[in-house]
Amino acid sequence: MHALLPGARLSIAAILAAAVAAPAAAQQTERYALAGANVAVYNLAGEVRIEGGSGSEVVVELTRGGADAGRLEVDIGDIGGWQSLRVIYPSDRVVYPRMSGGGRTNVRVRADGTFGRIDMPGARDRRGDALAFARDRGEQVRISGAGGGLEAYADMRVLVPRGQRIAVFLGAGHATVSNVEGELLVDVVAASIEASGTRGWLRLDTGSGGIELRGAEGEVILDTGSGSIRAGDVRGRRLVMDTGSGRVEARGIEVDELEVDTGSGSVRRCSPRPARSAKNGPRPATSASRERTSTPAVCAGHNPAHSRSRRG
Repeated sequence: MHALLPGARLSIAAILAAAVAAPAAAQQTERYALAGANVAVYNLAGEVRIEGGSGSEVVVELTRGGADAGRLEVDIGDIGGWQSLRVIYPSDRVVYPRMSGGGRTNVRVRADGTFGRIDMPGARDRRGDALAFARDRGEQVRISGAGGGLEAYADMRVLVPRGQRIAVFLGAGHATVSNVEGELLVDVVAASIEASGTRGWLRLDTGSGGIELRGAEGEVILDTGSGSIRAGDVRGRRLVMDTGSGRVEARGIEVDELEVDTGSGSVRRCSPRPARSAKNGPRPATSASRERTSTPAVCAGHNPAHSRSRRG
């Protein structure tokens, strides 16, 4: 057996320490603050938690992951009057290892890292269309669970102060919302969304994935291209539930107007319990639905005595 010189032992120890430290460095949490009436956050892959926060600024806590996490960049700046944080992925092929079953999805991303449209109050262009900030649709980026490409993602915790207007965009992963009070848009391409305890204007929109909402007060829009919608304990002026293909369930609904639309599924028309007015007592509610196929969609827990029906 050959003895190692003291210098050699030191070099090997340094190499091992560096190898252990590299993954740990990639998992360090970065913290960003965004101030302004309008805030937008963009990320192609990862898990996003949106929570009620304190103070006057939106705080984004970001943790990188994946073998190529170090290649991600974070840009912050004003885009069309919105303070925007964008996670930049320097590749048109992104590998997100958490994506199960060899799944994949495509997202058109603009050069500044934005994608999608901000479709919410106070976010319209001169023609009245939802803001997109650029005429071009961007270049196509493929996100997949395996294969060649940039293996990287960013998990986020977004802390939202009371009364904030904010839009959060995600390509693939999972999004959760809890205890947010303000105007919130969550727009994802291929991910499920769970939300609870919200107050104010709320829109949850996913191209492919389910939506579950438990406890909301205000105007609420739930929209999925392919997936189920479950809503419970929603109060306010209006609740819209729209799915291209999937089951719709609603319980404990107290709204002035209820709209249910499923493109590949029948809707059993139902009426919400009326929202109460201090001066006039119960206000009648509206139920709207479109029936196209025999796939079941259920709205339960309503009182049909206070309904007006409207066909879409």
